[in-house]
Amino acid sequence: MAITKRNKILIIIFVLLTLINVGAAVSVVTRLNNQSENKEIDTEGNETPGDSKYIGPRMMMNELGFSEEQAEELKFSKDILRQNTQPHMSEIRRINQLLIDEVLKAEPDTTVIKAFCEKIGENHAQMRFHSAMHLIDMRTIATPDQYAKLEGFFREMIMRGDGMKGDGPRHRHRRGQN
Repeated sequence: MAITKRNKILIIIFVLLTLINVGAAVSVVTRLNNQSENKEIDTEGNETPGDSKYIGPRMMMNELGFSEEQAEELKFSKDILRQNTQPHMSEIRRINQLLIDEVLKAEPDTTVIKAFCEKIGENHAQMRFHSAMHLIDMRTIATPDQYAKLEGFFREMIMRGDGMKGDGPRHRHRRGQN
């Protein structure tokens, strides 16, 4: 009789764990589908902004009380930012692949590695410039009261990942190494 009770408990635990796993899988799939609905794939296979409302900026616009006209101007500025940075992101991916190939060679050439790193840095600088221009656009779109609230956001955007606080883009995954 003790074996039957143990088997029943194991079956109940197995069923509960299965239900939890199925629920987690459904949640992940649903979230991924919601995120992918806001993007389209162009002819080169790159993701481009679709007719989305950009969830992140929408929340900020609601907090700041942006009008629909301001929201459209911000969306237009964000689209220009993405158009300007996409070639640099593609180039960085391409150079990273070349960099990895060079590093994995039996005798890697450090001058080639340095040249790749400099090209990556140039592309990062161009992306940072376009991001700064987008922030200037946001400043012109916002009212003076809204702009006062945006100053902290601007500092966060410019200083993000600079290493000063030890919390770069992946700081959440460092398991308390701050």
